[in-house]
Amino acid sequence: MHRLAVFLMICLLAACSGTPPRPAGVSGDYRPINPPQASRPAQAIPQVFDFFYEGDIQGALEALSTIQPQVTVTPAIGRPVPVKVRINLRETNLETALRAIGDQGGRIADVVWYSPTEQIEHRVFIRYRGPEPKPTSNPVTR
Repeated sequence: MHRLAVFLMICLLAACSGTPPRPAGVSGDYRPINPPQASRPAQAIPQVFDFFYEGDIQGALEALSTIQPQVTVTPAIGRPVPVKVRINLRETNLETALRAIGDQGGRIADVVWYSPTEQIEHRVFIRYRGPEPKPTSNPVTR
């Protein structure tokens, strides 16, 4: 038993002597390669802006996303139909601009605005309405 204890002590001391050396010290300025998001300057997105556009309704959303970079235009839903819009807004905000585009879509297209995270990201897309269902001429029998 005594020999086993001595043997374990020798093994323990031998294991401690085999640890790697400490790393060399760092010299020079500390400059992080990827600074955290909070230290980057925030983009100034205007809350009030002017918006002028004439052309297709899908292009209106894309033009709006160049002025308001937090707007992400997603693919349209439904069968695309050419819808011409003319927008001339001064000192407007995002909601008013989207409503103006949607109003000009009339009965053909709707503008759908989805903002999952408050005021950070806005997803918009066009939903084209299909043709009105035709009434059936078959009488209902009982």
